[in-house]
Amino acid sequence: MAEAAAIVVARAATVPLGVGEGLSVRPGFRDAIEKQLADFVQPVLGQVGGIWGARKVAVLAETYYVGFGLHHCGGPVALAMGLQVAACTPNFTMMELPYGLLSGFDKIPEIGLEIRNGHLRVPSRPGLGIEHGAVKTGLVIRD
Repeated sequence: MAEAAAIVVARAATVPLGVGEGLSVRPGFRDAIEKQLADFVQPVLGQVGGIWGARKVAVLAETYYVGFGLHHCGGPVALAMGLQVAACTPNFTMMELPYGLLSGFDKIPEIGLEIRNGHLRVPSRPGLGIEHGAVKTGLVIRD
């Protein structure tokens, strides 16, 4: 019943639809993509298997000409991971971030986040772009 309702909504929608925040396994994404229930998919890195799992979802989506985005709900390391996935994904469309998240992370130079013209830049440092030891347990960022 829920699947039938999702198909009706997808066919009637006049705006792009995204799915994925609640999906945590690749078969769920496959079903949504194959049934054309979404214009883009948005996995959460921590729920889909990290960078490699997200790339697998992105490649599946690309096969069906479906866009790929990320739903970000983690800390600076997860954000750095997401930037790396975005940089190597041809069908990448957007990254959803909680309002105000960057106002803290971009003030810590060791994390290496750079915002230009409203866009996050992929760090030029090796690996995820974060200096070793920059993110400590219990780090709290406040304005």
